[in-house]
Amino acid sequence: MNVKGLRWLAVVVWVWAGLTHGACENAAVPGEEAADDGAGRKVDEQAVELLERIEKRAGEITSFEAAMRYELRQLLMDVVKVHNGRIYYLVKDNVVSFRIHFGDWLEWDIGDDPPAQARPYDEDYAFDGRWLTRRNGKFKTLQRQEIARKAKGPDDFRLGQGPFPLPFAIRKWDVLSQFEVVWQADKNEDREMLSLVPHEGGVFFEQYERVELWFRRADAVPVRIRTVSRDHEVTIVTWSDININGDIGEDIFRLSPTGEGWTVEETPLGDEKGEE
Repeated sequence: MNVKGLRWLAVVVWVWAGLTHGACENAAVPGEEAADDGAGRKVDEQAVELLERIEKRAGEITSFEAAMRYELRQLLMDVVKVHNGRIYYLVKDNVVSFRIHFGDWLEWDIGDDPPAQARPYDEDYAFDGRWLTRRNGKFKTLQRQEIARKAKGPDDFRLGQGPFPLPFAIRKWDVLSQFEVVWQADKNEDREMLSLVPHEGGVFFEQYERVELWFRRADAVPVRIRTVSRDHEVTIVTWSDININGDIGEDIFRLSPTGEGWTVEETPLGDEKGEE
């Protein structure tokens, strides 16, 4: 399984790992009244206020479940791909677990009307703090890749760090150090938006032109992500039917073959990539 190819997955979990845990004690934090990002760049005060509200929720959200729509627009190929499914996210005993299940898919050419009916689909991505598992029901394949020897918590997914190739946690000063951040009102009065443009030379500059995040105004819960990559792909992830702090059993994050004829691959973490 090519973890580096799961860029969209990393962005999704980045948002939720950040929302459910406060800033790392070792983060570089300018003065509380600072009007810049610590490098002398002026910052948008409304953006900072929203980022502070997101951090303030640390410890309040222990689980998240929602319907999820994933859309990929490949501009060079003039193709749109959409998957619909559900996301489960849990922080328990300071260990991050998540699962994303896709139950259908659609594909059409940009400029055409989308299909009237989605096709059945059966694919899962799950992470239990150590192992990332990808399950495909159509091809009967189960791929498990060890990401870390020790279970990972929210602090292990800070911006620019962690076992995945992209960051998994929203921290105010981490974000300001990597992006020019602008707050924007949304046409939906119940939502507000952050527009993030990577700083030149930062860890995101070569991958993204822009990242946009939408939040519910009432409680700063993310409802939409839009990323524009430098390889001409636009990814949009939307959440609805959101349930926060509900009961989610840990078994939901453990995937296994169902029936006969499955191919199972397991890749332990190599010593050269180890994390102590």
